[in-house]
Amino acid sequence: MVIMERIEKEALKAVAEKRVIKVVFEPSGQIFWLVYGHKFKNLYLVIPGLYCSCKGFTMNVILRRVSEYCYHIRARELAGEKGLYIEKRMSDKEKLNFLKKIFSKMLTT
Repeated sequence: MVIMERIEKEALKAVAEKRVIKVVFEPSGQIFWLVYGHKFKNLYLVIPGLYCSCKGFTMNVILRRVSEYCYHIRARELAGEKGLYIEKRMSDKEKLNFLKKIFSKMLTT
């Protein structure tokens, strides 16, 4: 239970610090969610309820199975429910470059 309390606390902090970003591509309407880690150092891709690119998700959710989700997934959930996220709009033409940047950051962290 201690892990879940820590996740909730960190998620609330991430939402309060406006570290949750919703990227909407137009005209397709495709949405990507991103959550910055502590002090905006790392950026993580979040697939709501399913996946986060952070190491904590890999270690604690997939491998150790000590939690159902990481705080980034919970932060996205809370921010989405409360409308407390930063929304960025981009054209569908920018999607490939956007994904390249996101995945290159994921591979180097």
